Amino acid sequence: MHGILERGRHPNGTSRVTAAVVLNQKAKTLQPRIRSMVEDGSRVFTDALASYDGLSDKFAHDTVEHAAGQYVKEGDVHTNCMENFWALLKRALKGTYVAVTPKHLERYVDEEIFSDSTSGTRQMPVALRMRCGALLGSGCSTGSLCKSEPHVWIIVRWYWRF
Repeated sequence: MHGILERGRHPNGTSRVTAAVVLNQKAKTLQPRIRSMVEDGSRVFTDALASYDGLSDKFAHDTVEHAAGQYVKEGDVHTNCMENFWALLKRALKGTYVAVTPKHLERYVDEEIFSDSTSGTRQMPVALRMRCGALLGSGCSTGSLCKSEPHVWIIVRWYWRF
C-alpha cells in the first residue's frame, strides 16, 4: 500500500490522507502516483526507500532514515503522521475486520480514510491531527511538530502480508 498525507491543507485545517493498494514498491509504480497528486515545488517528506530517489527534480524532497533510528530530522521533517495512519489501519485490519482478503483490501483502506476524515469523535485521528499540527497553534508545547505548514506532503509505503 502507498499513502500520501497532505499536511494541514484541508478546509478545516486538518491533514488529508489518501492511500491505495499498489502492485509493488518500485519507482515506476510509486513516482507517477506521487507526481499526479503532489503540487510541483511542494515539500515532500519520505522514508529512505530508494524508489523515492529522483523526486528532488520537482519537489523539495527530504527523507528520514528509520533504519538508522532517525524519526525526526531538522525539527519538522518526519513521516510520523502517515505512520500513525498505518498503525490505525493495521489495528482495524487485525482487530476489527480479521478476515481481510487482497480482493477487498482497497475497500478497507477507503473505509479507514473515510473514518479518519469525517469523524471528529475518534480519539486517535484527533491525536494524529494534533501531532501533525492541524489543531494546535504556534504556542504548542512540542514545538515545530505542531506547526501547520501548507504544501507539505508526507509519503510512506506500507506492506501488508496476508
